[in-house]
Parts: sequence; C-alpha cells; structure tokens
Amino acid sequence: MDIRKLKYLQVITVAGEPLTEIVFKKIRKQYAGKLISAYEITETTVYNVVYIYENEMKYNNSMGFPLSNTKGFVLNKSMQMLPMRAV
Repeated sequence: MDIRKLKYLQVITVAGEPLTEIVFKKIRKQYAGKLISAYEITETTVYNVVYIYENEMKYNNSMGFPLSNTKGFVLNKSMQMLPMRAV
C-alpha cells in the first residue's frame, strides 16, 4: 500500500508484534509523521505500553512507556521483575 496517497493521515499505530528497525524504515520512506509502537498483553488487543515517534524521529528499540495512570512491569522466566532497560 502506498501510504503517501493518504493525504489526511495523521498517525500510524503499529501493534501485535515489536516494531523492528526494518519495518520502521519501510514506513518512514513513505510517512514522516507521528508513529506509535504499541505493546499489549497476549490475550487482548488493548495496548498499554507505547513509544511515540514524533515527526522525523529516528528508530529507538524501545518497548516504550506505560499509558498515563498505569504501571508496567517486565518479568523474567522466574516471574521476577527486571530492572529498567534490561530488555
């Protein structure tokens, strides 16, 4: 799809799988606006952790940050909380 034809497009949200640098670059070739990388729990499509790429921002391999008034935790296989930036 040529997203350049969508002249009123203001935001693209990518969810379901991690936003890789390859996919990020493919999108950026056609669209320089706001891009949101969203994560959600497996059983639902309601995302609760996002990383917002404002116009022209470069790729950052980040899960993002919890939505306002929420908390997010990343656990290891033993269900122990990992420190910030461990993933």
